[in-house]
Amino acid sequence: MMVACDDPLAAGDYVDIRRGRQVVIGRVIWRRDRFSGIRTQDTVSADVLINEPRLEGRPVQQDGEGDRRTARSRIANEIDAARRIERSRSLSRAMQFGGICLFGLVAAITIAVQLANLLAAPTARIDKALTIGGPGKP
Repeated sequence: MMVACDDPLAAGDYVDIRRGRQVVIGRVIWRRDRFSGIRTQDTVSADVLINEPRLEGRPVQQDGEGDRRTARSRIANEIDAARRIERSRSLSRAMQFGGICLFGLVAAITIAVQLANLLAAPTARIDKALTIGGPGKP
């Protein structure tokens, strides 16, 4: 399970997540910025956890709170941000691999051209010496 929280969790910490009657107990196995990966001891149904009411009665909204995002949209935005981050990392890895391959190809071509130029003069002398009639003879 991936969770996002304002207070960072450390790898190895145990967490107890409660929502209504649902209780999820797990251990943090990774952390990146505000996001943490939690290994739970039991199977967690995301639908049951999300649809479980938090409180018996909803608190009355005061003025100014009506424009706040709901928890569900905030979670959806954070999941979307995590997906964008992962897509960006994948793209940057692919671009890095392509750049290294391109550099290797250019280096191989440059070495091949330099070797051809280096060996051209001796090869021409050897070819001239091995022609029928020898050097200087028609």
